[in-house]
Amino acid sequence: MLTFKQYLLEILKPGIELHDTLNPKIWDNDDQINEEVRTRLLDIADKFIEFLEIKTSYVSDIILTGSNTSYTYTEYSDLDLHIVFKKDLVCDNCSGDFVKDCFWAKKTVWNDNHDITIKGYDVELYAQPEDDDLVAIGIFSLRNNKWIKQPKQTDTHIDSDNVKNKTQEFIQQINDLVDNKTDDEDNLMKLKDKLKLYRKAGLAKHGEFGVENLVFKTLRNNGMIQKLNDYITKLQDKKLSY
Repeated sequence: MLTFKQYLLEILKPGIELHDTLNPKIWDNDDQINEEVRTRLLDIADKFIEFLEIKTSYVSDIILTGSNTSYTYTEYSDLDLHIVFKKDLVCDNCSGDFVKDCFWAKKTVWNDNHDITIKGYDVELYAQPEDDDLVAIGIFSLRNNKWIKQPKQTDTHIDSDNVKNKTQEFIQQINDLVDNKTDDEDNLMKLKDKLKLYRKAGLAKHGEFGVENLVFKTLRNNGMIQKLNDYITKLQDKKLSY
């Protein structure tokens, strides 16, 4: 009989562990971040803001989120450092997600060209508009040195049968398209978008331990998300080549 933790690590492999305290390498206790860690993160954020080429006054907050602001961190968890910006000040006449998409591209360049760690954890930079709906268990304001959303320890139930069944369903869909070398880019993109929406809706409704998030994490950790993305890129490159 597998224990709950063994089930998570050996069967689902979703990148989640359960702890009684927040990561002691990052937090002095469950209420306050280590001051040296906070200072280093703010220094990194300042460099990233320079890279984004926006004024400091356009930034409404600098936050830490992700597994290292919850009780579900692992030794592989990143430090998710978010620059929260005022979209109207950055570009008052840009429509839709233009600014967000531009900053997403710049953060990808930054993260690809930097290898910054704190206490052995990779620091992953993001830029998000202040009206973005961030779904997270914990959110800590580094600028204001206080919790925006403090994580809670709760009894956790996992619908294991549903997780395994839905995971296998998506694995089959990915394999059917990729292994059969489909050239139907529309179907590939529909599946990619379906996975994103599936996870987003599940997080909003059921949280981190909901079926949808665990299915997505399992697919990501067993390489199926990467398999789908790599194939889409390869197919697009082939169509654009002459």
